[in-house]
Amino acid sequence: MQENRTGIIGIKQTIRLEWMEKTANLILAGLPAEKVRQELTRYLANRRGSGLELPRSEQDCKFAVAILMNCWVNPLPELPEIEDLRTQGLLLLREGVEDHTAIHFGILCAAYPYWFNIAVQTGRLFNLQDAVTASQIVTRLKEIYGDRQTIMRTSRYVLRSFIAWDLIRDSARKGNYIKSEPIHIHDMRNVAFLLLSAFYAMGNPQADFNVILHSPAFFAFNMHSIAAETLHQLSDNIEIAQIGADVLVMKK
Repeated sequence: MQENRTGIIGIKQTIRLEWMEKTANLILAGLPAEKVRQELTRYLANRRGSGLELPRSEQDCKFAVAILMNCWVNPLPELPEIEDLRTQGLLLLREGVEDHTAIHFGILCAAYPYWFNIAVQTGRLFNLQDAVTASQIVTRLKEIYGDRQTIMRTSRYVLRSFIAWDLIRDSARKGNYIKSEPIHIHDMRNVAFLLLSAFYAMGNPQADFNVILHSPAFFAFNMHSIAAETLHQLSDNIEIAQIGADVLVMKK
């Protein structure tokens, strides 16, 4: 994975869960990539991130379609592990796993580490307090991405996406967010998919399995612990190694 991927923002639109679901369904129906792009462009031409059915600019529509395509249709060719993850995610969706939210959340984390990092910072703040603000999250993001003018705007796209997915909610106090009811994940394949997505989003050649398992990025999910070896069921591109008391997930 490219070393500079973590520094790329990439999210320039609010992304709604139903858009992710539609994209995956188009691929599962057997449509070729260009047909999927055309259908998504038509579909999103009159749908905004707020959920309102109103016309949007061609540029805004293009940005949204690009994100959806990079997740479920054409992952970047220099990232074969994301292509492998996409294939496994589509297989899980085809088999009718209990909850699709975790699958869509995971592929977004892997394809766009910015999404993952905002989830991490949001989760860390929720570990400390009951409500968080956008400015608190932005302050932490600037430690990763620098003091860019785009951080405030693009982070709000992700936070509004979290709200649209019912991962967080607006509180009674303006500018404050609170956690929604957690999404319970009972299928171990969903858990493994989320963990593998986080590993790829982190961008390191290896990571401590327990760090991944307990990542604050999963603040919106309530899931069972699994053995590291379970990740092998989804990918042959990783290895599991026991070094002393540590269990490491490593790229081959």
